[in-house]
Amino acid sequence: GCNTYGGSYTSKGSDFKTGGNLFSTMMYCSDDINNQATAYYAALNSAASFSLDRKTLSLLDASGTVVLVFSALQP
Repeated sequence: GCNTYGGSYTSKGSDFKTGGNLFSTMMYCSDDINNQATAYYAALNSAASFSLDRKTLSLLDASGTVVLVFSALQP
């Protein structure tokens, strides 16, 4: 992507919820990148829980489907 994202979230146990104040910068991006950004934003907003396994954070929607995966860079 070409934008930066931010906002707040809450978690309790494995429950996860964005704070409703997600934002992104408004850089001009190609249509493909804009589509990717829209999907990313929607996935963040759909997250209802998370799992953490070693260096991988997975966000899951209410049905338990993984919607986003973040992993630490390996040196």
